[in-house]
Amino acid sequence: MRTRWVAIALILATPSSHAAGTSAGQAIFRGACAGCHAAGAPRVLAGQPLLANAATIRASNPDNAAELILHGRQPPAEQRGPWMPPFETTLSDTQIADVLASVRQSAGEPPWPDLAQRVRALRRETQ
Repeated sequence: MRTRWVAIALILATPSSHAAGTSAGQAIFRGACAGCHAAGAPRVLAGQPLLANAATIRASNPDNAAELILHGRQPPAEQRGPWMPPFETTLSDTQIADVLASVRQSAGEPPWPDLAQRVRALRRETQ
């Protein structure tokens, strides 16, 4: 557990700008996402698709992907299934936009316009 918090601290210390969005997004992915979502990770080995193949990444609208990162995913208590922690209090809007842009680029999809602003709007809608 301590390793996870160290990784999150490193992510938060990573400078992020739109000019360096892809490299910042890659760094965030390595620190916060790769443990479950990279090739060879437990989730992928269990049959879940790589993020580059996920419908939310290939969608024309970033809302579902951004909301998943913001709020995570937990199945109902009576059901089994994958879960993901929320990153709403851990990552900034720009950091979420950077990681989404990086994953979307790796999927060979065009960038979503005004992504950081959309993430910001989605965050405000749920506060």
